[in-house]
Amino acid sequence: MAISHSIPPFPPDINRTYFGAWLSGFTDGEGCFAASLRTQSNRNPTPQYRFSISQRDDDRRIIELIQSFLQVGGIDSHPVNKVTANRKPQVRYFVDDLESLISVIIPNFEKYPLVAKKGCDFIIWSKLVQLSHAVNQRPRPKRRTDSKWSVEELELAKYLVDSLREIRTYQTNGPTGNN
Repeated sequence: MAISHSIPPFPPDINRTYFGAWLSGFTDGEGCFAASLRTQSNRNPTPQYRFSISQRDDDRRIIELIQSFLQVGGIDSHPVNKVTANRKPQVRYFVDDLESLISVIIPNFEKYPLVAKKGCDFIIWSKLVQLSHAVNQRPRPKRRTDSKWSVEELELAKYLVDSLREIRTYQTNGPTGNN
């Protein structure tokens, strides 16, 4: 799995406003606002978060253009292996750096709002990212075993992660109105 490190400038011949709006529509269909709680031994859970967009590797150019537009994040490749033999190689753009999420990703999707169901994902996800950012601004506790997170903040983080998982549950309402 290779990761790209240098980000080329965004092409000057592409209208940035148009591309920002297009990116929101593309993200509505292909993007992912992921969140989870990671537990390490003898420690409180820690929120994890990531914004990503995956495509087949033959669409790598659009993934590179997205990274060029946002000027943050990385690109990695997932070749075909025995487990995914029926799939094509994939390429993924991702941002999991808290500062980049706060200063670039959230403002971009606030400026160019998502209009499909993924907009709800974004609202919940961005609250978790903003909460994590606020907690991370605090000084480190004197004792290494102490957490920056209060019990209430961890409960809120768990609630947000659970809400994000729940909102993604596919709901169907047939002609009888049953789920």
